[in-house]
Amino acid sequence: MLRFSVFALVVAGWAGWAGCTSESTSDPATTDPTGGKADDSSEVCEPPAPAQQNPLELVTACEGLNSITNINGKIDCIAGAAASVAPQALVTACTTTLTGTNINGRLDCIRTGARSPVPDELVAACESLGPITNINGKLECIVGAERSPKPAELVNACRNTLTGTNINGILDCIAGGARSEVPGELVTACEGMNAITNINGKLSCITTATRSPEPQALVTACTTTLTGTNINGRLDCIAGGAESTVPSELVTACEGLNAITNINGKLDCIHGASRSPKPAELVDACVNVLTGTNINGRLDCIANRPVN
Repeated sequence: MLRFSVFALVVAGWAGWAGCTSESTSDPATTDPTGGKADDSSEVCEPPAPAQQNPLELVTACEGLNSITNINGKIDCIAGAAASVAPQALVTACTTTLTGTNINGRLDCIRTGARSPVPDELVAACESLGPITNINGKLECIVGAERSPKPAELVNACRNTLTGTNINGILDCIAGGARSEVPGELVTACEGMNAITNINGKLSCITTATRSPEPQALVTACTTTLTGTNINGRLDCIAGGAESTVPSELVTACEGLNAITNINGKLDCIHGASRSPKPAELVDACVNVLTGTNINGRLDCIANRPVN
């Protein structure tokens, strides 16, 4: 009977998820990690949290908070840590590694760090910001870096590689680069724009290039291969090309349109062809094989847009 009840709950939960059709209109790279209002009609519909794979470990870890909280705190701990792949490591890190906070801060740490694949590394990395921030900054770091597969590398890069900023900029860097598979390379690439932009430009680069599997190749292409633009155009190039699996090929192909369009056309090309696994082949076909059109038609071909 218990097994049937659990199965029914899972089915019911996924049925509710399947029936949820509202969509978010915000950029996932800039969405507030703390979540929006409960009554926001554009709120992203997320599937229910995965069933806890280690329920005994989860409850045992939260029961260990007995000396610093009551039953309400322990229940909050269980709810907050349920999504963690390593609840004991998470709870231990939030109650022993994290300093300068009370039970509420520890519970916030548990709740926000639960999605990290390496919670103890996450908390330790953010705790290392202690000399330059207070507990609020460390908790923001945990929120920002929880999605990173390499939180220590991310925090270290934002703290030591990125220049010209304060703790707020460091935290923005952490939040912006959290989805990158190569956070050290990402921050280093965007820091390399130092000669042509300020900290705001570098942070924009980090946020937009975070989806790229090759951020250094992307930034290099947009700052050296692409011609006829300023820093804003380069940042648009980075944002547009971040989804490409071959960013240098993408930008080179669109730069090849130089004879028939201006920088706006080249940027449109980068945005349009960014999802193509073969951007050079796509651009060449739309320019040389397709007939009876002008640059606008060629760009529509590249972007795979129907004519209105």
